[in-house]
Amino acid sequence: MAFSGLTDVDAAARAAKQLRTQATAITSLSGAISGIISRLHGAGWVGGDATQFATNDWPKARKQFATLGQAITGLADELDRQIAEQAEASKADPSTTATGGGGADTTQVQEPVGPIYPDLPVSEPVGLPDGDTPDGMRPSWWPFNWWFSSYTPEPWEAEQRTVLANSGWSEHTQVDLIRQVYLLPDDYRAVFLEHLGELSYVQNASGFYTSSTQTVSMDMAEDPNDPRGPFYTFFHETGHGVDDLEDPTGGFLTRTYTNDQGQTLHDTLVADVRADLTDTVQDFSNDPAQQTRVVDAIINHDTANLAAADQTVLTALQTEYAHQLRNHNVASDIYGGITDNVIRANWGHDDPNYWYDTQGNSTGRQELEFFAGAFAEQAMPGRPDTSLYTFFPTSAVFVEDMVHDMATN
Repeated sequence: MAFSGLTDVDAAARAAKQLRTQATAITSLSGAISGIISRLHGAGWVGGDATQFATNDWPKARKQFATLGQAITGLADELDRQIAEQAEASKADPSTTATGGGGADTTQVQEPVGPIYPDLPVSEPVGLPDGDTPDGMRPSWWPFNWWFSSYTPEPWEAEQRTVLANSGWSEHTQVDLIRQVYLLPDDYRAVFLEHLGELSYVQNASGFYTSSTQTVSMDMAEDPNDPRGPFYTFFHETGHGVDDLEDPTGGFLTRTYTNDQGQTLHDTLVADVRADLTDTVQDFSNDPAQQTRVVDAIINHDTANLAAADQTVLTALQTEYAHQLRNHNVASDIYGGITDNVIRANWGHDDPNYWYDTQGNSTGRQELEFFAGAFAEQAMPGRPDTSLYTFFPTSAVFVEDMVHDMATN
């Protein structure tokens, strides 16, 4: 899009700043709606119009607000770009200067136009490395260079670069990671920063967390481009580290933490999966007794003993969930964890006895993986994935409350 008649640079800069302010307000509405939806699910407010409201109407409104916010931000980006182009053209050809409404040369008195990363709320600072950044991040004519030179990074930003000194990531890549830390909700960011210096990060072909050494192993080269979202493994495995370090007994807090109803996260995960299966199985069987048999067999890991007619319903459920859970890596993984991989899609843990030992007892990894997955989702741009609240309405709120307790206690 070209903005015609772009002659008053000051006015254009103010317009871009106003656009960003409006985009931030609209995006905030989207976030507020997400929070309300999760609370409605957590409170069990379902049935009739309430279900339509909480699971259909409001999610659509949230998405529309988010899309509108992105569109307005895009307009501001384009306006900034054209302002910068005009400033460069003026430097290259002094006879072509940008003028204000009264005809005065305004090239040298241009106002700053918000943060360097326009997709962030304008009220939040953005961490930047000291010194020059790689070519292409900001050309020499960039009108906000003064902002780089005057900004003082938060102390934790330097600490994070120290922690990741062996990552092989460029300064530019580390700035991208710092930006995502600022995207975390307040409680998540607080616990992340609290434990940042206590974790070590090392190169490895696959990602995992080792509690005995409080070490995150990950593929440093691939993680910035993870198909689930940039730096997904970093935030997922760091979530394991936070879970580990928050338990004063030396284990993982998710295994012992209880909500106001005395439930553990494992309890709510089983209840959420059972409830969703109970609802979905009705699409494939009209017999309440059969519905109960199939769901009980899935939850109790006893599907091998189902009669032929019940096996048919089970197969239909497996096909349905392979479709529903596709591209929702946390949901697919945890449904596999609760059902011992009877119900899942393309993401999961296939290692023998990862979820259950040889005696059929849970290893407790279901709650660990859900917490880490939920933690990572909060750091992804435009997330968290709404499937967390669709498939785990109680457990998603459980984790929110748990992280709030971590941050405030």
